[in-house]
Amino acid sequence: MASSKGSLTASQVIGSKFKDFVHRYSEKDVILYSLGIGTTVSNPAHDPLRFLYEGHSRFAVHPTFATVPAMGVVRDAVLSGNFNGFQVDPKWIVLGEQYLEVFRCLPPSGVMTSTGKIADVVDKGPSGVIVAVNIETFDAKTEDRYAFNQALFFVRGHREGGRGQGDRLPRSTGRIVKLAEVPDRVPDAAVEERIGSDQAAIFRLSSTYDGNALHIDDAYARAAGYAPGHNLHGVCLLGIVARHAIAGFFGNEVDRFKGVKVRITAPVFPSDVTRSEMWREKSKTGSTRIHIRMRNLTRGTVCVDKSYVDFVHEEINLTG
Repeated sequence: MASSKGSLTASQVIGSKFKDFVHRYSEKDVILYSLGIGTTVSNPAHDPLRFLYEGHSRFAVHPTFATVPAMGVVRDAVLSGNFNGFQVDPKWIVLGEQYLEVFRCLPPSGVMTSTGKIADVVDKGPSGVIVAVNIETFDAKTEDRYAFNQALFFVRGHREGGRGQGDRLPRSTGRIVKLAEVPDRVPDAAVEERIGSDQAAIFRLSSTYDGNALHIDDAYARAAGYAPGHNLHGVCLLGIVARHAIAGFFGNEVDRFKGVKVRITAPVFPSDVTRSEMWREKSKTGSTRIHIRMRNLTRGTVCVDKSYVDFVHEEINLTG
């Protein structure tokens, strides 16, 4: 790991590794996560108790829970603004995009080890820079590979090449998982949902990289430019859109889930009303992609765009 003394240029930290993160969790933790992404007993469609009741005959871990052990890798970097020696102002860090690919669903309880490295740093012009972090998650005992995450942290307003450091960053590279445009037609399905007034507060209890006041402290959030106050985690939005796709198109059959990619384009605040618009497309091999755009009806913005959830053609044994 690069030294945190002083500040290195962005290009100097590409490829540098973070300290491994070990996460022990229980059935209560996976249930709390499901509550944090909005799973509720008030909507009995598709048997939500699968994710909320450990005594259910088909109790399952929501696939996007795989973000939880992974994001602990970057907790200190996000809170301090120190990405292995590349120092930025933590107040201006937001999660811009995230990709999750699941190779097998996590068991209801266990111990996971996640390893991470800085895959890229990309110039976004006057708006800032993106720090891309790749994270692999394994069973701590068997070393079986469970998931891959790629988190893209957007540092608003950071100008790396204009500070006398001589570091010229690319505007794009091939190291970042691609987004996908939504089809130019009427959505095949849509889900309208009000974000719970305490949803950010609940979600942060299952987040291994939280401690970020943007998601709980109104005064801190306003100082960072979020006028209404604290807002929902980007990785929580990932869980919400994946939940909509899994329930709406596959009846919560998690064995067909492969991965999800989201791009967060605007903040979502507690009590906002959102609408997930979804388009279903099949490939020649029979796999299915659900394209997703989420609108914030309260704010009149698009908050998730060019995003998708992928499903495999046939059910496979991912239950660990």
